[in-house]
Amino acid sequence: MTEVAGTGRRILICEDDFLVAFTLRDNLRHHGYEILPIAPDGATAIALCREHRPEVVLMDLRMPTMSGVEAARAILKECPTCVIIISAAPLQELEQALTESGAIGYVRKPITGEELVSSIEGACARWEASASPPCAGL
Repeated sequence: MTEVAGTGRRILICEDDFLVAFTLRDNLRHHGYEILPIAPDGATAIALCREHRPEVVLMDLRMPTMSGVEAARAILKECPTCVIIISAAPLQELEQALTESGAIGYVRKPITGEELVSSIEGACARWEASASPPCAGL
């Protein structure tokens, strides 16, 4: 794998499958991103966003207790940040989740490290161009 210079963006991964979460974490660290503690569910993701104020949240769609859509909505309400849905769900379900959650984009699992970096940077560019306010109110 070729190392790609990362931006050092602070990323929160919200994924209940630890093998997937650790793979994402390792790939993103390899590409120069700072990875915050992994959230295994939506409630933990909200709490970690309050504490760490990530620049990017990778949000699994299907999780126990609280769906990724519900968690993304709560995060965006309290602390606008670049939320990207990440799931193996069918495309139609991903598009619906994107609309319902307010997330800026989605990626389908499985995904390579280079594809993930490209997706994150593209979503961040769209987020930054949208002139959304920075995370401040937590």
